[in-house]
Amino acid sequence: MKQDKYCYYIAITTILGFVLFLSSCAKSSKTEYLENMGNGICRQYPSGLMWQVEKSQKFSSYKDANQYVQSLNLGGYDDWRMPTPDECLKMSTLIQMKKSDCPMETGGNHWVKKTYNTEAGQWESNVYCDGPEFRWIKDKKGTVKAVRP
Repeated sequence: MKQDKYCYYIAITTILGFVLFLSSCAKSSKTEYLENMGNGICRQYPSGLMWQVEKSQKFSSYKDANQYVQSLNLGGYDDWRMPTPDECLKMSTLIQMKKSDCPMETGGNHWVKKTYNTEAGQWESNVYCDGPEFRWIKDKKGTVKAVRP
């Protein structure tokens, strides 16, 4: 009986902690959102980044993915680039938190530009007692979700 009561308190505390964590995330990013510009592009506020709505076909090499980005002309812009992993995570989080009216898909592997290399992969998230944990999982191929500037 005593152990059941203890487990009950642990469960309630964990749930309340998670709710408080999510509400603090929502408060801190209250002015952050993605807006559909209606021309195949979504603008992220307040950063001003513009995201390609449709993802590309899958590419097996950085060379092909980079060639796609370099030749992309969308919405009158031709200065598209591959996003960083952190930019992908932020965009994905805004969509999952329903802070977007953009018809973007976030699942699957994407090519990203890291400081010293470019690679395909995706974010994996796990929820633990002290909040969510995100890990970048590399892969050998992926689509491009271009961003600018």
